[in-house]
Amino acid sequence: MENLLQKIDFLMQRDGIKSKMQLAKFANIPYSTLTSLYNKDFKKAKLPTIEAICNVFGVTLDYLCRDEITDPNYGISPLSSSDLS
Repeated sequence: MENLLQKIDFLMQRDGIKSKMQLAKFANIPYSTLTSLYNKDFKKAKLPTIEAICNVFGVTLDYLCRDEITDPNYGISPLSSSDLS
């Protein structure tokens, strides 16, 4: 099982995001918010912050927040040909 911070680290590596500063920029959240997530208690993170991080990586809240879910594609439906038109 992986926690939220381990998943964020994995996703950063997967997507080539090299620093927390870069992730904060992409998520449009203050760098201090992201560092406090890591340095303090990530269980007190605010929903808009977690949603912004999910949007950067294209993952669901369930994947990021539930330790027992380890598949980053969890809850994401594949695109059908009708979605592309």
